[in-house]
Amino acid sequence: MREKKAELASFVLIGLVLASIFAGAVSGAGVGGAEEEIDITNGKHILDQCQEGINYGFWFEKTVIRWQEFKPTHTSLSQIDLYIGKNGKPGNMRVSIANDAEDQLWETTVSGEKIAKSGWIEIPVDPSISLKPDDSYYIYVWSDADSPDPDNRYFWRGQTKSEYDRGISCVEDSWKGYDFAFRTWGSGGSGGCVDFEDPLLGTTFYVGDIFTDSGATITVQSFQWSNSKWTTDGYAVIGNEGLAGGSGQEIWVNNVNLDFDFGSPCSGISLLFGEYGGNLNIEINGDFRNFQDFVDINGLNIGGVNVLVVNGFGNDKGSLKLSGTINSLVFGGQELWIDDVCPGAPGEMPDLIVTLNGPEKVIAGEDVALEVIVSNIGSATAPGSIESEIAHYVVDLILSSDNIIPLELAVNPVYAGKTREDFVEDMLLDGGRISNTKSISPGSSVSYNLDLNIPEKTSPGIYCLGAVVDPAKTVEELSEDNNIYYHKINILPPEMAPTEPPAGVDFWVMPYAVGGTPLYNINGSGLTNYTDWMSDFTMVDAPFGSRLGFRHGYDSRIPTEEIMYYRWLYKDESETEWHEFTETVGVHYEKKELGVLTFPVYTLGPKGVNGMNLYEFKPHSPPEPGTSWPATDWFGDIYSGFLNSEAISDGKYEIKLEIYDEEGNQVIPADRTFQFIVPTGVDADGTIFTREATRREVDAGGFVFALHIDNRQCSAIIDAPMIDTTSVADECGFLRYKPADETVHIAFHATHPDNFALFNFYIIRGTKTIISANGEVSAYSVGDFSGDGNGNFENETSRTKLLEKCLEAAFSENLHVYAKATTGWGHRINKFDAYAVRAFALSPI
Repeated sequence: MREKKAELASFVLIGLVLASIFAGAVSGAGVGGAEEEIDITNGKHILDQCQEGINYGFWFEKTVIRWQEFKPTHTSLSQIDLYIGKNGKPGNMRVSIANDAEDQLWETTVSGEKIAKSGWIEIPVDPSISLKPDDSYYIYVWSDADSPDPDNRYFWRGQTKSEYDRGISCVEDSWKGYDFAFRTWGSGGSGGCVDFEDPLLGTTFYVGDIFTDSGATITVQSFQWSNSKWTTDGYAVIGNEGLAGGSGQEIWVNNVNLDFDFGSPCSGISLLFGEYGGNLNIEINGDFRNFQDFVDINGLNIGGVNVLVVNGFGNDKGSLKLSGTINSLVFGGQELWIDDVCPGAPGEMPDLIVTLNGPEKVIAGEDVALEVIVSNIGSATAPGSIESEIAHYVVDLILSSDNIIPLELAVNPVYAGKTREDFVEDMLLDGGRISNTKSISPGSSVSYNLDLNIPEKTSPGIYCLGAVVDPAKTVEELSEDNNIYYHKINILPPEMAPTEPPAGVDFWVMPYAVGGTPLYNINGSGLTNYTDWMSDFTMVDAPFGSRLGFRHGYDSRIPTEEIMYYRWLYKDESETEWHEFTETVGVHYEKKELGVLTFPVYTLGPKGVNGMNLYEFKPHSPPEPGTSWPATDWFGDIYSGFLNSEAISDGKYEIKLEIYDEEGNQVIPADRTFQFIVPTGVDADGTIFTREATRREVDAGGFVFALHIDNRQCSAIIDAPMIDTTSVADECGFLRYKPADETVHIAFHATHPDNFALFNFYIIRGTKTIISANGEVSAYSVGDFSGDGNGNFENETSRTKLLEKCLEAAFSENLHVYAKATTGWGHRINKFDAYAVRAFALSPI
């Protein structure tokens, strides 16, 4: 068995090598077939195999593959859980399932960004795969990156001397009895929720059709219209639009009823619905009702079963809960979506859900008015803080750049060392915790209205305003999978303050900024000064790097026939030839169809005009009738040009902005055409002061300014400490000293090719910092350390200062080198940083 598994591991490794060879030619190709990258999610499944013990772990990488055998008792595999630890950024995790015949049955990629530092990872197997009970199957785990550095590595945790007896692991030979931590889940079985995941997406069922899902048998039956006539012309379709309020697949019922047979009587049933028109049917234990909206049957007893409905007013989502013995259940509608039909009476517990209403757009720095509605779809009262001091719910309002919102207490940036104006991913909005909450009885809702501020430094884009009810999980609920709701919102940049053109200037164009750095903060060498909001370090003479966004403003009468296009160019200061910007620039506009708001993009350029790559000034009106721009001025979409500075060499560059008419002829600045103006500062009320461009700033009709670009990596090296030149810390880290030895030589190298960096060096004994020094890498003296102006520092440190009252002691030397380069938005490009650590111990001979 073990030899066979070694062969299979080699097979997978060979596949990996082949996949890497063809990766550049076939997008998304992986070992054994198509590869998908998934988000980590939860679903409703039935637990099959598990080994949950955790006291040790083994690392894995691109060429180090780990596997665990299991023998299922279920006939399907719909989810696997793995206990994974992660250090640093080791890439993405790859997972596959193989059978004993070495056939690969399934494979996926889990994004490294979705994996926490340590914990259970829930991975859907979608669609589920068929298994044969008691046969051997194997979970294979590896990554898509090499991990020679332990600080950037994955670990699969597990249990020594495990009690799991339905499989072995890949380390069985050397660690007998060790099994990795895992769980396998099946999608079938009596008593499971019907979530419509078993049929294929898009499958259509007609009257008389019978299908199964999660162990239940569903029969499609005829439907009675509101005029009491019956029809057999309807159908039901498997979809995944989320219109019922669940996750994954659901079923759309169109003029049919569904008869659910769970194999035995149920003591209760709950389900989610989305109802968007027409009438509805329900028959419980032979008691048939024809009604218009679900709210019409809320509180009724039908067939001896109590009915509880949340929402159900028509054209909305809600839930239906049936309490009592259910021998038969038939229901359907005309525009009805259904999901998560769960048999079995739940215990008496609350179940909180939350929704959020708010505007579709807001300007960064302004307040947004929100309505938060918390509902209890459970069978017991959900305690609020007004009535319960111990266990009660709160609601967190958070801001996220995506819809992956964690179910946990959020943190305001102010308490993470930031300011009220800073944006931090999944942040708690200022004042966004609703802690004074009311208790909610079953089937009831409460609403809260509040105005919250959107941080001013939030970059423009589409964000999610998230509402998380009971984020601390203090209220025991029927389900916590429905405690999060998000509302998409378009955050626009802060409105540009009025621009004060110089006296006598009529039409004007103003080169304004690189990112968030106005031209008046960029010196003649193309460098800037700023305070990094992540570290609070002050960066002096910092270069620019990475992908840069360029901004310019202009008179509100532009565009005209005479001023229609612009062009950005760049060149190294030593070159004579200019190079055009060519990256696409677009602006969003608002379009509303059938009540749905979208934000299409109108492309400004590049457009081939007169043999050049030109960009339009934003038109006065959007391209489609009945649409509008989302902002009133040219800051709705703030960038007018982009430059990937990592694709060009490092050094000082000149950037040029030129203006063209509708025929592509260059327009030279003059009194009768337009003038270039330059920002000089901002008044207390926000007004931007300007001046006319000087003759030296205009070259061949284009405005020119300097920009220094540097995308080079820092370096951090710590030398072995020495006493005189004869005693150096050995390979075990010990530095032996004699009573006459007074000093220890400490040296480190914090370097950047052009000295665009700061450093922080410190020595810790135990938990106490003994020595620290920080400053510019180009410094000749920092604290007790002398430098050479190129980042090489050294010091003769007193042995007594290091040891103090200790006879011997252990130390760690830590060196951080911080790159100064910025995108212009007030923070460093920290991927250029470097870090080093060295440990040593002083001990007497």
